[in-house]
Amino acid sequence: MSSGGFEDLTDGEVERQAELEEHWQERLEESDQATAARLEEAGLTGRLQIGDGFRFAWLRGDEVIAESNFRQRFPEAFEEAVGRLPAQYRA
Repeated sequence: MSSGGFEDLTDGEVERQAELEEHWQERLEESDQATAARLEEAGLTGRLQIGDGFRFAWLRGDEVIAESNFRQRFPEAFEEAVGRLPAQYRA
């Protein structure tokens, strides 16, 4: 049984993963898309990392402002990272 790590992915899976990491906003519900847009307007950048699940981080420049743990579902990782933001970024 494989470990599910990067080295176990086929070329097609790596391509799909890269596509999801780049276009993560499109996978969100409408209300979360609005939250993402508001945070980006405030100067933050969202970053999705796929490994042993999904991890999401909000960055200002190179500094990680908030980051989720690895979650089984992307929306859960996004919501966790939003919940960990300092108060000035929350609505």
